[in-house]
Amino acid sequence: MTPLVAIGHPHTVLSDVGREAFSAGRPARRTDPRAALVALAVPVRHRGSVIAALAVAGRAAEPHLGGATLDAERLAVAADCAALALSTRPPGSVLTGISDQDGGLALAESLSSLAGAKTTDQVVTAALAVGGTRFGARAGLVCLPSGPDGVEVVGWRGLDRDRLGAASRHPGFARLIAGPGVTIVSPTDPIVALLSDGAEFAAALPLAGADGPGALVLLMAEEPDAAGQRALEALRGQVVAALAAARAAAEVGAGQAQLSTLVHSLVDPALVVDGAGHFVAVNPAAAELFALSDAFEIGRPAAGRLGHPELEARLLGTGPSASDGGEIEVVLGRPTPRRYRALARALGGPGGRVLVLRAAPAAPGSDRDDLDVVASLSRALRDPLAVISALAAGGPTGDGVASASEWEVARKGIAAEAARLEAVADQLALLSADGRGAATVAVRPERVDIVAAVGMLVAARRAAHPDRDLRLSGPARLDVSVDRRLLERIVDPLVENALRYSDGPVTVEIADRGETFEVAVVDNGPGIFSGDIPGLFERFHPLDGSPARRGGISLYTGRRLAELMAGRLWCDSRLGVGSRFAVRLPQSPLPR
Repeated sequence: MTPLVAIGHPHTVLSDVGREAFSAGRPARRTDPRAALVALAVPVRHRGSVIAALAVAGRAAEPHLGGATLDAERLAVAADCAALALSTRPPGSVLTGISDQDGGLALAESLSSLAGAKTTDQVVTAALAVGGTRFGARAGLVCLPSGPDGVEVVGWRGLDRDRLGAASRHPGFARLIAGPGVTIVSPTDPIVALLSDGAEFAAALPLAGADGPGALVLLMAEEPDAAGQRALEALRGQVVAALAAARAAAEVGAGQAQLSTLVHSLVDPALVVDGAGHFVAVNPAAAELFALSDAFEIGRPAAGRLGHPELEARLLGTGPSASDGGEIEVVLGRPTPRRYRALARALGGPGGRVLVLRAAPAAPGSDRDDLDVVASLSRALRDPLAVISALAAGGPTGDGVASASEWEVARKGIAAEAARLEAVADQLALLSADGRGAATVAVRPERVDIVAAVGMLVAARRAAHPDRDLRLSGPARLDVSVDRRLLERIVDPLVENALRYSDGPVTVEIADRGETFEVAVVDNGPGIFSGDIPGLFERFHPLDGSPARRGGISLYTGRRLAELMAGRLWCDSRLGVGSRFAVRLPQSPLPR
C-alpha cells in the first residue's frame, strides 16, 4: 500500500491498521500502548470494491471527529467522501492515458520499465505494475502459451488464487484472451464477474505469438475512453516486444550455457569468443596453457590475451590468416613446450568463433613412442580388472572358501585390489603421450559430504604420521556431487607431499565457493620458486634434476584428473613462507 495523502506523524500503527482494513474489507482498530495511541481504519469502496483505506490515530483522552472517541460510523462518512474524490477523474488521468498537458511523457516513462526487463518474469511483473500505477488497474493477470495447445497463467496481482483458478477453467476464458486487439469487456461478462464480482471492467491486451495465444488482462473501475484504449495499445505493443526480447535472451543464454558445458568437458585446450571478440568460454586446459583465469576472463576482450598473433587472428576472425581453412601447428607452453595443432571455426547463430588445440603426434622414432607403452599397459589392465570385479560381485564359488563370512572377507580384499589396479590403469592412461588415454578414465560422481570424505583421508595420514601437526579446516558439512575416488587420488598425494617437504603444521582447508568447492593443502615449508611452479604439473618434469621432488608424476595426474571433472589444480607458493596446493571442482558434475 502506498500513502496518497497524510497529515501528522506517520506512526506505524496507522499503516498497520490501514492494511488490516484494506485486506479484511471492514473497520479495524489497533492500539499502541508505548505511544498511548488508538488507531481506527475503515475501507474506502467504489462500486463495491475496496480501493483504499482511511486511517486516523490519536490519544485516547482527546476528542476525535466531533466525538469523545474514535467512531467507525463517523469515519465512514469521510471514507465516502474519499471514494468520491478518488473516482472523479479529470481529463488526462490514468484511464485516459495520454493528456494534452504531458504529451504522452508520463506514459512513456511508465513503459520504460518494460524496456529494462531482462527475463519473462521481469516483463510480467513490470507489465502488471504499469497496469496498476499508470492505468489504475486494481488487479491483473498475464497468461502465456504453454505447450502446443495449452495456456498458463504466469503472473497476477490483486486476485484471489481460487477465484483465478475458477475463471481460468471456465469455457469462456479462451475467448477473453484470444481477441485480435485490445478489448474492453463489461462487468456483466461471466469471466469478469468471476474475477471481480461484476464490479469492474476488464481490458484484455492480446500477447499472441508464434507459440499460441496469450494476454495481459487488467481489471479497472471505469471503462477507458478512446485515448485510454490507445494508451493500452501502446502498453500491449511494449509488452509483446519485451517478451520477444526476453525469449531471445533466454535462448542465447541457454545456448551459451550448453556451449560452455561442452567446452569444459574437453580435455584439449579450447576457447570461445562472441561476435564482439569477448571470451564466452575458456576451459581449464586453455586457461593453464595461456595463463588465463577461466572465470575472470569471461566477458573480457580476447585481443592480446593469448600471446600468439597467429592464434589470436584465427580466434577473432581478423587478418589474412583468419580463414576457416586447415590446421596450423604451433609450439606453446612453459617451461616444457609442446607442439599443438590448432583449428578455428566460426559459430552459427549469433556469431562468434571457437579455437581448439590438440597435441600434435610425435615423430616416428622419438622418445614419445616409448611413452605410448603406458597407454598399451593401461588397456591391457582392463581385462583382468573386469574379471576380478566380476568375481568379487559373484558368490562363494571355488575351493578354499569354507564359509560365507570368509568369502565376504575375500570379496572385500578382491574389491580393494581391483580399485588399486583401476587407479594404476587410470594413472597410466593419463600418462599416454597423445593425451587420448584420458578418455578411458571413468568419472562416477556420487552425492557425498566432502568434509567427512576428506576428514577420513586426513585421519589416515595423521595415523601414519603421529608426530606431525595435521589439521582439517572447513564447514561442518558440505554435500556435493563428485567422484570421491578421483578426488582422493588428487588430495592424498598433496597431503603426503606437504608432510614430506615441510616440518611445520599442515592444514587441509575446505571451502564452499558457491557453484564450486575447493580443497587446499597448506604447509609452512621452504616454498617453491615461482618459475618452477608451472613445471610441477608437467608430465615427467623434475625440478633440480630430481624426479622425486614434489611427488614426481602425481601432480601431473592430479591436474589431469581435476580437468576430467571440469576443475583445476594449481599452486601458490612463496620462498621461505610455504606453499598452498588447491583443487577447485564444480559442486554438480558436468556431462562429459
